Amino acid sequence: MGYLEPRPRLRDITLELYRAALQPEPLESWSRSISNLLDTEIAGLTVLAPSGLAVQMGSVGSDLEAGREYLEKYQHINPLRPFWQSAPSGEVFRIDSNLIDDKFRSSEFYSRYCQNLDLGGGICMLLSIRTAKVLVHASQPRKPELGPIEHELLACLRDDLLLCFEIAGTLMLATNVAENIIRSFDQKGIGVALLTEDGRVEHVNGSMNEMLHAGGVLRMEQGRLAPGSAIRLPELPGMVNRTKKSGVGGRLFYGDKSSDRCGSIIAYPVPMAFDWEGPHENKVVLLVTDSSRPKGLLTERLRKAYGLTQAETGVAGKLLDGKTSRHIATQLGVQINSVRAHLKAIYAKTGTHSQVELLKLLQIEKENT
Repeated sequence: MGYLEPRPRLRDITLELYRAALQPEPLESWSRSISNLLDTEIAGLTVLAPSGLAVQMGSVGSDLEAGREYLEKYQHINPLRPFWQSAPSGEVFRIDSNLIDDKFRSSEFYSRYCQNLDLGGGICMLLSIRTAKVLVHASQPRKPELGPIEHELLACLRDDLLLCFEIAGTLMLATNVAENIIRSFDQKGIGVALLTEDGRVEHVNGSMNEMLHAGGVLRMEQGRLAPGSAIRLPELPGMVNRTKKSGVGGRLFYGDKSSDRCGSIIAYPVPMAFDWEGPHENKVVLLVTDSSRPKGLLTERLRKAYGLTQAETGVAGKLLDGKTSRHIATQLGVQINSVRAHLKAIYAKTGTHSQVELLKLLQIEKENT
């Protein structure tokens, strides 16, 4: 109908869809691609829950405030909801007098959202994505003289859009799982670092950031990780390089149980994500444990929860390690009466009455840290 080279344009737009599927919140990017494909002023995608209520929208060319208002108020009274809930998946419909009658045109809803409905002979397609549905729509041709919007081109996007939603959903799930894992590592004092192919640090979690700042196990040197001041790690660069090249992880141990600082460094390759243009670079994730970190986190927790002083948290930590009052006094370089005074203050602040009760409380707090 007057459009030039629709198939090459369809191929280019399909590439855009797949690229956008790898990015956060792709709905607006997909809407822009559909608008470009169909040469329309307005295009959008609305994700519908199994109940039929809209839960997420992305669009170009339409009023963003009106879209938010629709999500919050008007979707419950949308006269077209029965159609969205029952329309066959993957079929393209023209939004015209077959769906919108004169009574509907006189409604307040139509006065607010008419630009997203039938102006310019709009078209729509409903997709079934697992338990949800996605309404794809486009309207207002940029060049009305070229004729109506080519619904055949939108129909050609059906399978690609379905696959793109699967990719985006899978990546979103993987990202959420990864964030939960990293958050769990943070709570346990385990450092996480993502290294690029050239060995530079791309991302660290809170625990790793604190480790690097302390500089005991690892430190930052010109954007790269280097062994810290308290330990020797000559094998670290080799392990990271082997992981990048072979795709097989490795593990290093440092210190020993008798030392104040011991732990391990685990390297594993980042799985190559789906990419339309080829695999990503070989990145490496490092997990770093430091025996002093959980104690530090426990100390902070005891200070905030019970108001213990630094000296009192030191005594509590030694007690948790199985030390007697005499051993604690020797290690801290104080008189044994001072240790007993600290213990008495700790009992009062924590509501415990003996070392047995205090140890039970400390063990619970350690497990929750």
